[in-house]
Amino acid sequence: MVDIGPFIKLQRTKRQMTQGELSEGIVSLSYLSKIENKKTKASPEIIQLLCKRLGIEFAEETNSHIEEKCQQWYEMLFDHCDKQEMKARYEELQSLMDQSINENFIMFEIHKIRYYIVLRELDKALAKMNELRELVDSFNVKHEYYWHKFRGNYYSYLDEHAKAMELFKLAQEKIPTASLDETEVADLKYALAVTHSQLWE
Repeated sequence: MVDIGPFIKLQRTKRQMTQGELSEGIVSLSYLSKIENKKTKASPEIIQLLCKRLGIEFAEETNSHIEEKCQQWYEMLFDHCDKQEMKARYEELQSLMDQSINENFIMFEIHKIRYYIVLRELDKALAKMNELRELVDSFNVKHEYYWHKFRGNYYSYLDEHAKAMELFKLAQEKIPTASLDETEVADLKYALAVTHSQLWE
């Protein structure tokens, strides 16, 4: 199970709630800050109360079910795929993510960067990148790989190829320990080759 703190923080900021508004009558503001920043583990009772105020269930969905749906959506995030189906899948997943605590939420949030890039909504991609910076210390190696890669994609679309190359290389460094399939590794290598070509020109 993912550490609950970053999840609480993300859901709170999405609802534009302050720490004071969330913690009032439940825990002290400083204690909530420690929970969100993984400096302490809250009791199930406190987590239950915080989740109730956020309007989400303190119950795990069948993780394999959500993970499968997420994976299907991740595989659609390419320019040649049907945008309407992509949006429909996104809305379904967002509903699941907002209803309950599950361990796929960080990967889902990172893939939103790619989603917005494919839709050419670069302002939303940038906003998502800025939002996720606060959660970077919660990332595992696989999260870090996609975090670097998708930001590289973003800068590629802005024709900032030097910045894109820097980020793609950071992603490449994660390959040995990120448990990625061959298709994903090939896609990054292609992005590196294209970016190198752009820099050469």
